[in-house]
Amino acid sequence: MRTRTLTTLTILSAMLTTLLGAACGDKKRRPKAESPSTRFLDLTPAAAKNAALGSAVAGPRPLTPRFSATGDIGRDRGRIFKVVAKMGGVVKSLLASQGKRVESGAPLATLDSRDLADLKLQYVASSQRAHLARQSARREKNLYQKKITTKDALLQKTSASQKASLAQRIAAQKLRLLGLAQRDLQRLARQSAKALPTYTLKAPFGGTVQSVAVTVGAAVKHDQTLMVLADLSHVWGEVRVPGHRLAGVSKGNQVQITNRRLGLRGTAKVVYVAPVADRTTRTVLVRLSVPNPKGKWRPGCVLTAQFTPAGAAVPVVVPRAALHTIDGRSVVFVAHTKTRYEARTVEVGRGTDHHVAISKGLRSGERVATTNSLTLKAEYLKRLQ
Repeated sequence: MRTRTLTTLTILSAMLTTLLGAACGDKKRRPKAESPSTRFLDLTPAAAKNAALGSAVAGPRPLTPRFSATGDIGRDRGRIFKVVAKMGGVVKSLLASQGKRVESGAPLATLDSRDLADLKLQYVASSQRAHLARQSARREKNLYQKKITTKDALLQKTSASQKASLAQRIAAQKLRLLGLAQRDLQRLARQSAKALPTYTLKAPFGGTVQSVAVTVGAAVKHDQTLMVLADLSHVWGEVRVPGHRLAGVSKGNQVQITNRRLGLRGTAKVVYVAPVADRTTRTVLVRLSVPNPKGKWRPGCVLTAQFTPAGAAVPVVVPRAALHTIDGRSVVFVAHTKTRYEARTVEVGRGTDHHVAISKGLRSGERVATTNSLTLKAEYLKRLQ
């Protein structure tokens, strides 16, 4: 019985010794606890200069992730104008060819129209009748004042003058709708019979002739398209954005656009976000207005749009390069001076590819090391050993 008791005590003693040894071994391998002497890193001016440390100030910043979408350049449909024949006739001359740049008011084509000649002759005739009727009404008024004629005769002459003036105004209005100005109407009575059928189509605004649909000598009908004119000083960029990316994308947003192959770069503005998504691709059409004063953004070319959706600013944000992981902790190195840095444990929130939010451990306005901050991390790890 005594022998069995000694054996049991010997086994328990050996187990206790093993457990104590393992505990001592773990204690030897555990790194030193962080203390002010290890948390603060003081560099010599020469060491700080050689490290070439960069820094950034922690502060508020939107953290909505940026994304890119590829699309096409197209013509602004609000700046496309179809030049149509205002009356039927025959094309006499074409004064602008496809691809030509024209200014506002520049002549594009001339037509000979029998209908136009008839309207001009009607205006000339109505003007003469109105002039004679006014003279007759004035003479009748003088006779009435001298009590030579009756009041009924005066009223008849006055009514005839008013009817003739109304007919003149109607004839003039028809010609104005065809583009004739007042000075053109005043010259009609002196115009030769050969010039009466001719009228000129003019550019409504400055732009580029996109297409010419007729030839000289062709007979055209009323409202037939002769040319298509486009103002390419602004063009459209149309891209399709996945539905889950649309948060923060709205009309008026500024967007960076590029075409690397052509070496083009610029800024566009969102002018339209489609209210419905494509049922096949689950994408939404976003239209951009692209300034194009030099005409380098040609319709049909590809563009890449870089979206930075608007979002609420996060109070404390730092560059991702400032964040380090040490012993499972997130650490930034706070710059107190150019040579003194503090290893600060922080809590990290959401982030993007280049920035990250700090939810605890850092105040807005504090400066943190960024570029080459791995040098500080190496020094900090040495002191923890």
